[in-house]
Amino acid sequence: MARQDRGKLDDTLAAMFSNIEYRTDYLFYAHMIGQCSIKIDHTLPSCAGVMFSVDHYNLLINPSKFDEFTLVERLAILKHEMLHILYGHLDRKEDRVHLPWNYSTDCALNQHINKDHLPKVGVTPETLGKAMKISVPKNQSSEFYYDLLKQQMDEQKDKQDQDSDGDGEPQDGDDQPAGSGNSMPQLMDSHETWEQSTGDEDLQKDMTKKMIDKAQVETIKSKGTVP
Repeated sequence: MARQDRGKLDDTLAAMFSNIEYRTDYLFYAHMIGQCSIKIDHTLPSCAGVMFSVDHYNLLINPSKFDEFTLVERLAILKHEMLHILYGHLDRKEDRVHLPWNYSTDCALNQHINKDHLPKVGVTPETLGKAMKISVPKNQSSEFYYDLLKQQMDEQKDKQDQDSDGDGEPQDGDDQPAGSGNSMPQLMDSHETWEQSTGDEDLQKDMTKKMIDKAQVETIKSKGTVP
């Protein structure tokens, strides 16, 4: 893979490892990335994504989108992707609806990223609450945010059904979160790569644990901070 194909990815990884200003927040996640296979995908609709492939994780990067962000935003994006792995979001989805699960996982994990580094497109309790016109509590699980968002979606759908002519025809936006459209915060990634994951779920969980354990050991050896 030619260096130019990686755009600003290598510079971002170097900052995670060696920049004294960023090591505390990002070194552990750099060691997690080191255990992923990095794939450059210019067709990826978002700047980054992760997927499990048989016995390892792939980190996918679209340089044309990834490179548009500042250094600190790129650091946040890479940490964001590793947190999806750390929290097992790829296999915790189960039978949940894709889009609200996207918003819910991002809302949960973005609270563990320096808010001054997050791109403006990031989903947080504040941006989600503003969009849905409700109070969204902090420090809750993805499942909590999903239930809250799904309830809003169902209430919105019921209201649309009541406002319709009574023929039961679905209204535009039934598959979107309540208040969606321009008012909803933009997702950093579509998570569609999760749907392309292959391999045994138990093996995936085992590999995730091994990745975290190894990243912890390597971070300590590098005199870094383990989150």
